[in-house]
Parts: sequence; structure tokens; C-alpha cells
Amino acid sequence: MKKLLTSLLSVGIVSSGALPTMAMSKNLPINNANLADTIDLADLNLNSATVDMSEFNDDASEAEIRTGVIVGLLTANPDGNENALLVDLLTNTSDILIENMPKTKPSSNVNMTLTFVAISGTKYKIGSATTVELMINVIPVIGENLQDVILNTDLPNNLLLQTVTKEGILDLIKKQNYVDVNGNLIDWSQVEIRTADYQGAQIVAKSDSTLYHGFVNISYGVLDVIESGENSGVARVDKYNGTDHSVANNDVVIDVKLGKEAFINNFLYIDFSFTSNLWNNDSSVDEDKTLRKPARDAFGYTEISAHNYDGAVNWMKSSTAYSFKWKNADDDILENDQMVITLQANASAYSYWGNTYWARAEAKLTLNEMKLINA
Repeated sequence: MKKLLTSLLSVGIVSSGALPTMAMSKNLPINNANLADTIDLADLNLNSATVDMSEFNDDASEAEIRTGVIVGLLTANPDGNENALLVDLLTNTSDILIENMPKTKPSSNVNMTLTFVAISGTKYKIGSATTVELMINVIPVIGENLQDVILNTDLPNNLLLQTVTKEGILDLIKKQNYVDVNGNLIDWSQVEIRTADYQGAQIVAKSDSTLYHGFVNISYGVLDVIESGENSGVARVDKYNGTDHSVANNDVVIDVKLGKEAFINNFLYIDFSFTSNLWNNDSSVDEDKTLRKPARDAFGYTEISAHNYDGAVNWMKSSTAYSFKWKNADDDILENDQMVITLQANASAYSYWGNTYWARAEAKLTLNEMKLINA
């Protein structure tokens, strides 16, 4: 306990009984000015932090671990409602549920994401939540903090979704960061990407790194439109004295290299934009349509457009349809998860032998683009 008290005192926290009490210190940032009456946790943007627990006792209590984490976060969040929340959490253990908060001292250095959820009281909007990235070090850290090594962390906001991979993100970061804050060349063999989605990634020092410790968050964005231009092919019938049918199909395959879960966590819906070209030897229809579908769910053939001619004897029909499914890498021995959009064109016709007119019909479907709607 003596080592724990020394650690907490260094940032202005004194342990007293089961709950910590706050001792005013210039080392602990506290700012209570101009705070909102009720804090919506969703509006907060907590800075990530590294917490050193190397001197905590192995049998440190749950309350002591909690206090150490909050103090570490306080040093990284010196003002605003972020600061107000953390100061309150030093003594308030009932209004905020902290998901994934460790109850004991970790056995090794660990990265984690904490989620704060308002569950009671009047200080916070009930049900609101926010998250923060945290690294806890229990083994004395070696080398430089990655936040002093990888300095340029903002990538473009117009990356192509199909090209976003962990390897690709790391390559882009390498191009923006050659040396650390001290002018030393960065050894990229000592770091790796821990997590990545379509809004950002986290780079961490490898567990056996001898040069670096900690993590750094990378931000970027992807274009919300996937251009296509692929079509179903042409379905065509030319018939005299009888009935004929024609179907044209084409699969549009899109690699989702970060996986289905990362995709559907970022994009709730997809707006499919089509052009249908329908024709028969009586008339034609060219039609543009946009249809919205949930990104998560597969669906069977859905009709887009239809154009029919029903004469006294002959008839002609043309239509277009599409379907959507996910192909999982594990299911098909694929390198990546894939979205598969099947474009279909249908044409059919009937002509009576006693009628001197041929029956002709044609159809084609083009996928112009897919607009991704954020979750």
C-alpha cells in the first residue's frame, strides 16, 4: 500500500479507507468552470492515456485500481466536461457504470477500451455513453512513448474503402513519419496495428519491443461512394411462332478487407443506384432508381423495373432485379469478406404463328454506384 499511496500522492490523490479522497495538487488538473448543468456523455471526447501501475501492489484492491485508472485519465484530460466527469468519478461510484474497468492489477501490460455509461443521478444524461482508449503498464516501460514517435497521425478522409487494410494504413503512416521527436529514424519492425475500422486505427508497440511503448491513435476517413458501372449483360429474345425467355446475370464482387463486422459497424445502410434499360418492338423505358437496403442483411432477388406489352395476340416482357449477400472468408476460403451484388436482366416474348409480327424484348441493368450511409 505504501507504494500505491506514493504513486497517488504524486498526482494529488490520497487513499482513505475504501474510497479515495482528493487532495488539491498542482499536478492534478482540475477545472470546474463553465460546466454544463447536465452532461451528455456522448458529447465528450476523452483523450487516451497510459497508466503506470508497475509500483502498485499485486493485491491492490478494486477501488485502488479504479482510482489509479481515473487519475491517469485525468492527467490526459485537464479541462472541460471531460475533466469534470473524471474528477466526479474519484468519489462518485453510483451514477456512472464503467464497463471493462479492471478489478485487479493486470498480470502484463495491456491495452483496453473503457465505456462510461450514465445510469442514475441528475448530473448526466441517463443512457448516454462515451469510450476511451487506455493502456495499463505493470511492467516498467522501455523506450519512447509512441505518441512521441509517430507525430503525424491524420490521414486523408477520402480513402477508397476497397483499399483500406491494416497493412495499407501502416504504409501510409510510414510515409508521413520518418523520424521521432528527437530526430531518430523510426524502427517500424517494433510496432503493429492493433485495431482498425473505417474511421481510424490504433498502432501499438509490440510486446517485445526494446525501443517503444504505448500506443497512438490514427484518424482517417473513407469515401462514402463506391463507383461501379458494371452491368448485367443484355437479355434479348426475338421470337416468331412460340415463346422464348432470356436471362443475363452478373456478380459484382467488392472486397471488404477489414471484414463484414467493421463494415456494418460503420455503415448502417447502402443506397444502390441503378439504371434499367427495357425495350420491346413496341416501346422502351430507360429508368434510374435508387434503393436503400440494410448493409447487414442479405436479400433475394428484388425487382427494380418492369416493362410489358400485351397485345391482342403477341406479348413481350422485360424486367430487371438484383440481390445482395455476404461471402465470409471462413466459409469460402477467401482472403477477405466480400459483398456480392447480383445484377439480373430478364426478357421474354410470345408470338402467334398466324400473326406476321415478331415479338422482341430486351433488358439490361447497370449498377452506377453504392452510397454508404453511416451508422
